[in-house]
Amino acid sequence: MFARLTVVYDDRPPLPREIEEIVGAGRFSAILRRRVSFGELIRDEILKGGCEDFYHLTDDLDANFLAGMIQNAAPGAIFLRLPSCQMPTRAGKLADLVAQAIYAPGSRLLAEPAHGEAPALLETGDLLPLLSPYNAQVMREHFLSPALSGRVSGNPCGFVDLRRPEQFLEFMAGATETRAFNNARISGWTLRKSSSDRAKMQAEYSFFHVAPESLKPFLLPTFGFEDDGKVASYAMERLAVPDCAMQFIHFAFDESAFADLVDGFLNFIAARPLRPDGVAAVRAVARASILNKMDARLEKFLGCDMGRRVDRMLAEAGPLGALSKFAARGRELVAAAIEADASDSLAIGHGDPCFSNILFDRRTRLLRLIDPRGARSRDEAWMHPLYDLAKFSHSVLGGYDFINNDLFDCVIDRSLSLQLLLQSGGPPRWSQEIFMTRLQAAGVDLKIVRAYELSLFLSMLPLHMDHPQKLVGFALTACKLISWLEEQP
Repeated sequence: MFARLTVVYDDRPPLPREIEEIVGAGRFSAILRRRVSFGELIRDEILKGGCEDFYHLTDDLDANFLAGMIQNAAPGAIFLRLPSCQMPTRAGKLADLVAQAIYAPGSRLLAEPAHGEAPALLETGDLLPLLSPYNAQVMREHFLSPALSGRVSGNPCGFVDLRRPEQFLEFMAGATETRAFNNARISGWTLRKSSSDRAKMQAEYSFFHVAPESLKPFLLPTFGFEDDGKVASYAMERLAVPDCAMQFIHFAFDESAFADLVDGFLNFIAARPLRPDGVAAVRAVARASILNKMDARLEKFLGCDMGRRVDRMLAEAGPLGALSKFAARGRELVAAAIEADASDSLAIGHGDPCFSNILFDRRTRLLRLIDPRGARSRDEAWMHPLYDLAKFSHSVLGGYDFINNDLFDCVIDRSLSLQLLLQSGGPPRWSQEIFMTRLQAAGVDLKIVRAYELSLFLSMLPLHMDHPQKLVGFALTACKLISWLEEQP
């Protein structure tokens, strides 16, 4: 009945409270890392190893059913049991393990037991006790039994137990989508970020050191800048604090915690020094850094093969027609917003406070902004005062993090028009209401902020051509924003 190797992915281990506080309630298998869920990652590696006999246990009924089937297992059957609370840090080795498992000399553990759990290759008799109702003590006693405790491999896959918050956050480092030119390396309590874009690394490193004292409580200190002429890097303290994107896409926030996040971010906005340059000068900055940047990037995108393909696709089925057409409507809206914007001062800003660049601990309300646009001097740090708010808005109101992590579908409606559907509805409506209410109370014009947010979605198109499916998602979001802006009085 069973192939020579059968994989049992045991997804019954519960999320500890500390992990639920990071990603919300759910299962380990559903947690996303770099746009792929843990369960999908495991299954993909199993398939790469040539095994299609895969059982995903989500409760004790699944385990009981499998136990009944195993009673008829052929002699020599071997089972690879993978507890969902443990993940391989060297995922490619898992495929190799599966390919070689047919040569396994009986039952053996693939790593030392951690908190009563261990991945293991097991013969039928050694697997059956683990298919009883899930009990951590039973698991512990089984893996510590003389029959198994002395038969441990050298952990070739680098399995780590994700029930420990510090190990979970270390494994998840860089979990939400990042740009390809950055590389992060963790060593002890330090995270070192490096890139061949040396000027960018120097600017990011320098920003903390040129930032005014009023902003430093919101920033993560940088240190240890190095530049070998090819790659530059700098270090930061590795905090055991998750980024907001990870929490937002897993729906970990409740209304109270999200209100704390918004209030903390607006405290940062209020703490920024302002330089009164006058309305005309601020509008000139907006045209250069928002409107002209959008124009240049759209020209670049529509001038390449990928951009032309997206343009043709939207011409046929887009809700507002071709990208080249509705982008012109978007430009008019952004230009009109600049003319209506009465901001008369520039601000020293972060430049990229999207949710993946905001560390936030919901229990302590600790908030730190990382990965700034950067500045090598105070003069380089001045920017339009609403730019940081537009970046925050494109996560809360625009659903950027859902698209960026492939948590969306593009579907055809009854009129044969493309529509964007974010997973589980995207950002909760209550989170958007909290943000919009806070903006109104602060006297910020939501229409102007959202027009600048529109420019962000259009500007990022040429930056994501390594993930083509995102391009249509960003373009359809721009369509929604254009329609919303045109409806406003």
